Amino acid sequence: EQTLRVVAAAFKQTLNTQQQSVISQQVSEITSTLVEQQALPNAMTQELAQDIFSRCYPLHPIAAVLLPVLCQKVAQNERTLFSYLGSQEHYGFHDGLTRLNKVGDWVLVWEVFEYFILNQSIMTSDHTTHRRWIEVLNAIDRLGDAPETEIQLLKTIGLLNIIGKQGGLKASEALLTECFPDKQQVKIDLETLKEKSIINYRKFSNEFRIWEGSDFDLQACLRQTIQELGQFDLAETLNSRKTLLPIVARRYSIKSASLRYFQPFYTTVSTKSAQEQSEIQPQIAFFLTDTEDEIEQFQNHVTAENVNNLTVFVLCKNAIHIRYAVTEVMALEKIQTENPVIKADPVAQRELKDRLMTAQYTEDKLLNQMLEH
Repeated sequence: EQTLRVVAAAFKQTLNTQQQSVISQQVSEITSTLVEQQALPNAMTQELAQDIFSRCYPLHPIAAVLLPVLCQKVAQNERTLFSYLGSQEHYGFHDGLTRLNKVGDWVLVWEVFEYFILNQSIMTSDHTTHRRWIEVLNAIDRLGDAPETEIQLLKTIGLLNIIGKQGGLKASEALLTECFPDKQQVKIDLETLKEKSIINYRKFSNEFRIWEGSDFDLQACLRQTIQELGQFDLAETLNSRKTLLPIVARRYSIKSASLRYFQPFYTTVSTKSAQEQSEIQPQIAFFLTDTEDEIEQFQNHVTAENVNNLTVFVLCKNAIHIRYAVTEVMALEKIQTENPVIKADPVAQRELKDRLMTAQYTEDKLLNQMLEH
């Protein structure tokens, strides 16, 4: 955010009121998409973003967001950023201005990619970043003689792939369509690039990625592995996989100068946990339910006369989502350790690694929500 403020201060505009209105409308639409995609810097509100992006015109808002991160990854941070803005070289910012035909045209993301390829060394100490640069360049070579719109879209996808999670940007269809004036053409080109096996769509993370080529069908293997896992007791599985740390009764502990805590655990209607029978240890039982019948059974259970008075019961109604997340993580871990094919396929290994990290994040997020609430 601080860098973008400095960039905005470097621009001097001479737009009239009508022209400013045109820019403000475009910026508002793009900013709304960035907010929906959770792609704005953490400290930046939507109102602040709209103000800064309007003052950065004609630098496209998505290009403005990715530039500081890109410069940090591949070069010398702000020095390289302002070298780009002041550059007279091919595809530098000044060169981009010469391609603008009217108010409302932008210096786009693919032009930023061109500048860094032509004028900045891609040799970086970050092996992952360097590898991704090479992957993008190889994909452009494989695409060969193609319409300019396809090439520009591929460069945009590649640059968003290089930035990755660090910038909060990913090559989703929503963001990609904002990167070009003709949104319908973007959708057509996405389908064409997929048909040419240049890119692939990752449904689990809702993004397009440069496709290096692999014969391993991870999605089909995942479905089969999930079937092999079959039904399992969700509470018992969570208790064995996810050891919950004790929850300290802070106010009581401070007032009494004596540490008191609750030991949390998972339980269901069908699970009769031995922990629940403890009569000396305060506990929190996260009761996992996903049907109305189970909710009624939960209510009957906690009002029963023989229930342990030292146990606090928490009703969790999203067990079906937790089960799906846990099942996916378990299946991916099983593929990672037991599938012999994937061990010989580095492309599939990277795809599996990304998929597993996303699945684990989803699992942890769902489980942490119970503790937070």
